[in-house]
Order: sequence, then structure tokens, then C-alpha cells
Amino acid sequence: MSLESDLFVKLKPDYEKLRSFGFEEKDGVFTYKRVTMNGAFECVVRVKRDGTVSGDMIDTETEEEYLPLHLRIADNTFANLVRSAYLEVLEEIAAKCFVQTDFLYAQTERIAAFIKEEFGEEPDHPFEDFEGIVFRNKQSRKWYSLVASVQKGKLDKTDDKTLTEVMNLKVPPEYMEELLKMKGIYPAYHMNKKSWITVEMNDSVADPVIEHLVERSRMFTVKEKSGTHDWLVPANPKIYDVIGNMTKYKVLEWPAKRGMSIGETVYIYYSAPYSAIVMKCTVVSSGMPEITTTLKFEKLYDPKKYPLSELKAHGLKTVRFAVRIPASLKEYLEEKEGKM
Repeated sequence: MSLESDLFVKLKPDYEKLRSFGFEEKDGVFTYKRVTMNGAFECVVRVKRDGTVSGDMIDTETEEEYLPLHLRIADNTFANLVRSAYLEVLEEIAAKCFVQTDFLYAQTERIAAFIKEEFGEEPDHPFEDFEGIVFRNKQSRKWYSLVASVQKGKLDKTDDKTLTEVMNLKVPPEYMEELLKMKGIYPAYHMNKKSWITVEMNDSVADPVIEHLVERSRMFTVKEKSGTHDWLVPANPKIYDVIGNMTKYKVLEWPAKRGMSIGETVYIYYSAPYSAIVMKCTVVSSGMPEITTTLKFEKLYDPKKYPLSELKAHGLKTVRFAVRIPASLKEYLEEKEGKM
């Protein structure tokens, strides 16, 4: 930890306020300078576009950086005076140019936005003596995600005391071994390691992967018969001819997706060179849990009808996994179907 990271934890810069305060931007870095301590030092504060804050105290006589500034020396009175003057400037900047946020990292903010858009669920702060934030299923009130700040060394079993942000998610036990091989995913911190994982939210794991894991975790909180969904399932035409087999046999066994129920609609998405929805199916039966689902053929589409660009324009975030179709895309597809 540093003087700056201690002070600006969970604070986000307002760039217009930085400019009004006197910061000047060059090459993506905002810089502010102020002479302090009766002219003996010049305080220099820098704010990057990612919100990282750094700074120095420059001796105005020698024009050199005052190196003891960032050393925690308890018995050095002069160094403490310089540090206090520096912190006074930082505290003013924090109060006037920064806003409070729930999260340390931009990735966590993006995933929180994804959860709000997909499920309409906001961060919850249920703990009095712990700064953890949870996301709850608004119907069942059960939580499926815990966000917290921990020391990096707690995850990788080192002495690293750098603060990092993590998200705990519940996963099917059979997925555990494979997930723990991925960079940025660890055994659950302070939770049941048999069914929960910890994901470091520093962009070491891609957003679509985390979004998929969030959906999986949330499925454990869904009440039975809580409503139906439409789904998008990706398929690779170079590997398996879904169109040929489905139009010939009219039904097809498909790897199960937790949460799919009989009667729900499944759209088959073909990857490149099609990059479009090519088929509409209905779930007609389920085999053993987490193994197979039987899909019944309903309709074949021209790939030009529902290209990827249109799907993304109406709220689809990823085509890498089987996903529940967002409400905006569901409405668009139903509207288009009604016009046929």
C-alpha cells in the first residue's frame, strides 16, 4: 500500500473537476502543481485515466525529489512535516475532485453494470463489520456473488500485501478443477472451497467468462418455476452440422444448460462464417441434470435476418457460451417474428 492508494481507495476521479481545480492533461495524465511549506517545496500530483494517483514533493532549492516522502519513518520529524503537507494537498483533491464508488476496479464496475442490465439487481451492503458487497436474486433474496478487497498474498499464498478486489461465485463441483487452472481464478477465499471460487477482478479473466460464471452462480438462487426464458446457444458449423441433423431428425440432444426448462425457446447461433442466428428450437425434455437437453426444431432462418451486429445492438453481450437472452433482445426477436 502507498500514501495515495490508502487515501484514494474506492474513489473515482471526476475529470471535469480535476480541470477546474487546476490539473492540466497531457498524454492521458492529469498533473497539478502547488508550492507549499512557505515555498520550500512544490507538490506535484498526477492522476492517470485509470484513476491511479501518484505524486512527489520537489525541493524548490535543489529541484530534486524529496525521497523520504514515501518512506514511513516514525522518528524523522522533518520528513513527517513534508508528508503532512503532501497529504493535505491530496486530501483536498480527494474531497473536491473525486467521487465515492463501490468498487476498486473498472472490471468490477462493468460486471455490476452487466448484472443490473441483465437481472435488475443492485449491489447490497449487508455487513456492518465487513466491507463486502453482495448481489442478491431479487425474487429469492439469496445472494450469488460476494465482492471484497483482500491482500493479493491471501490468494496466491505469498507475502504480497497489495490490495486487490475479488468476486466469489458458486460453480458446479464438476467445473471446479478446470476453472482453477485459469489465471486469475483461485479457491474460494473465506468460503466453501468445494462449491465456490474466487475471481480476481483486475482483467486477468475476460468479462464474458465472468458474466457466464455470474449467470451460473445466480442459477443456484433461482426458485423452481420462477418463469421462462429464451436462450441463445452457439454452435460451430465447421465441427457439427446442426442445421442438417435438426432438419432431418427434427429433434436433437444438446449438452444441458442449468436453468433450461421444458417449453422454453432456444435460438441456435452459428459462428463464422455465418455469425448469425440460424434456427429456433423448443426445449421438449431434459435428461440427467447437467448432461443433456432435447431440442425440437421449430424454424430455420436466413443468416441475413439475425446477424451478430443486430443481436449486439439489442443487448447481447457474448456468443461464446449458452446464455439467457436479455429482455431487450427477447422483445426485438418477438417483434420481428410477429411481423413475419
